[in-house]
Amino acid sequence: MKKKILIAGDSRSAKVVQAIADIKPRVAAVAEIAEADLAQTPDLEKIEADLVCVFGGDGSLLRAVNCLGDNQLTVVGVNVGRLGFLTEFSEAEFLEALPRILSGEIAPSRRMMLDVRLVRDGSELHTWHALNEAVLVRLKHIQMIRFRVTVDAVEITEVRGDGVMAATPTGSTAYSLSAGGSIVVPGTEAICITPVNPHTVTSRPLVVSARSVVEIELLTDRNGVVASVDGQDGREVARGDVLRIVKSHRRCHLVENRAFFETLRIKLNWGGSPTYGED
Repeated sequence: MKKKILIAGDSRSAKVVQAIADIKPRVAAVAEIAEADLAQTPDLEKIEADLVCVFGGDGSLLRAVNCLGDNQLTVVGVNVGRLGFLTEFSEAEFLEALPRILSGEIAPSRRMMLDVRLVRDGSELHTWHALNEAVLVRLKHIQMIRFRVTVDAVEITEVRGDGVMAATPTGSTAYSLSAGGSIVVPGTEAICITPVNPHTVTSRPLVVSARSVVEIELLTDRNGVVASVDGQDGREVARGDVLRIVKSHRRCHLVENRAFFETLRIKLNWGGSPTYGED
C-alpha cells in the first residue's frame, strides 16, 4: 500500500506551482498525493498523511506548520525560495531522499515550539503557536517604545528600542539572529529573549530555561505596535498588553538534509575564514 504525501505550496508563486508540477509524476510513482494551497490558509488539523512536503521558502514551511495545528505530521521542506534554512532540500535531493524518509531511515528532528498568548486586562485576546519566534515590535513612527520583560514573574529588564522577541532554538537563526541574538542548537530546550534595536549597549540577549514563563509588556502609549508570530498574523497592541510565552506541548517533526553546523556553514557562512590579501 502506497504511503500518502501532502504536497503544500503557495499558488501565488509561479515558481512553486511549476516546481510542484515538475516533481509530482516522480512522487506519484512511490506515494499517493494530496495537495494543499497555502495561499488559502488551509485547515490541516484533520488531514491524514505520512509526510507533508512544503515547496517554497521558510515562510511557507512556517505557515504549513501553523496550519497543521495539533496534527504535527512529519514535514520536509523543498527550497524554491532564497535562503532556505528550514526548507533545506533541493528538488533533486528530495527525490533522492524520499524513499529513505518514507521508510523511516531518515528520522525527523523534533523541534520545540512556543504557545503565545496576547493578554489585555487579564483576558486572552489571541493565541498563537510558534516554531520560530514571537515578537512585540513597532512598525510605525520613529520614536522608541518601552517594554518590560519578566521571567517567571520576576522583572528582568526594561527595554527601550524597537521591540523584544522570544525565540525557540529553531528561531535563533532567523529574526533573532539578525537582531544580534545567540545561535542555539535546535535540540536545546530553551527560550531566547532578544531585544530589537535597543537604545543601550547593556541590553543583551538572554537565554532562559524552556520551563520558564516569559512575559513582554508594552509600556508605551503609541499606535503602530504589533504582536506577531513567525512573521505572520500581526495584531496591533495597546499600552499594558502582554505577550505571555511558554513552551508548547506541540513539536514540529522536521526532516533535516544535513547536520546543523553544516547548514550554518553553507547558508550563513558561519565559522568561515576571512579572506586576506597575499603577503
